[in-house]
Amino acid sequence: MKAVFAMLKNLLRFHKKKFFILILFTALFLVALFPFDDLADLMTTKVSDLTAGSVYLQADGMGLNLFPTPGIKLTTVLLQLTNLPNFSTDELTLSPSLLSLLKGSLGADATATGLFKGHVDLSYEEAEKNKQGSRNHKIKIDAADIALPSLSSFIRDLNLGDFKLAGALNIAGQAKVDPSFEEQPSGHIDMSIKSFIFPAYVIYMGGAPMFNLPELKFKKSTLKTALSEGKMQIDDLSLGDDKDDLSCKLHGEIAMKLAKGKPAPDLGAYSFNVELKVLQKFYDQNSVLFALINSSFKKPMAGGQKFSFKISGESFMTPPRMTEF
Repeated sequence: MKAVFAMLKNLLRFHKKKFFILILFTALFLVALFPFDDLADLMTTKVSDLTAGSVYLQADGMGLNLFPTPGIKLTTVLLQLTNLPNFSTDELTLSPSLLSLLKGSLGADATATGLFKGHVDLSYEEAEKNKQGSRNHKIKIDAADIALPSLSSFIRDLNLGDFKLAGALNIAGQAKVDPSFEEQPSGHIDMSIKSFIFPAYVIYMGGAPMFNLPELKFKKSTLKTALSEGKMQIDDLSLGDDKDDLSCKLHGEIAMKLAKGKPAPDLGAYSFNVELKVLQKFYDQNSVLFALINSSFKKPMAGGQKFSFKISGESFMTPPRMTEF
């Protein structure tokens, strides 16, 4: 037995590199031969079983992702959720959050390439317990180059509006969420849109067409918001600049309540301060539309007209009030 141990000791002493290479190639060989496609099918079945059929996750391919953190990489992914339109992405990487594990809590990171034709990084972490005794969730999102035509199609499938927007959307935000929504989320969301186009749109009242909104183009648009105590505070909404036919700056707040199982929030009372700048040619072409705004809010500016007013209401289902600010 001593002779065997001595032989092993000498092998490890003089052939360390050979043993390391052997172990490395053995591991790579096992990974290459591992039946990930069969595991992808098993994942689809298990996710459906664990969620009582409310979630369906399918991937055409599965593999390991080693950098920057170990995880699973799925390709050509389809996600179906109850009461929501389908999500699809070219590639999805799922990794456990090592920082959360060091804190003794659950956490995960996800990266989706091709979601709404853009790139999305999403992180989740368990936070402190709330008044109901369950843990809050910390969610962070960073999204780049989201195609608004693709996102518009998703919004139409949610029956939230028949819009056909154009442009590329970037999002950066984080929020603390009570999963029961007994406590409303808190956090912030910042957005920017390049080459934003809002298409011509017809406003109906009582089932009859009343106003025709012209196509609006904005070279750059930004939105900065904060969520707190059932309200969305809009610190800054800027659409376009002085070189666009129409530009807008807005700030204010709106009551917003989220409820479990509802894909869209309930919107309540709102109050916004609005400043519109309109180039004279665009103003003359759409004078009927701008006639809806009280002339006392209008002042001439170089090359056009400027409107400044406050708009408020108890809900978007009732006529708004417009006053000076």
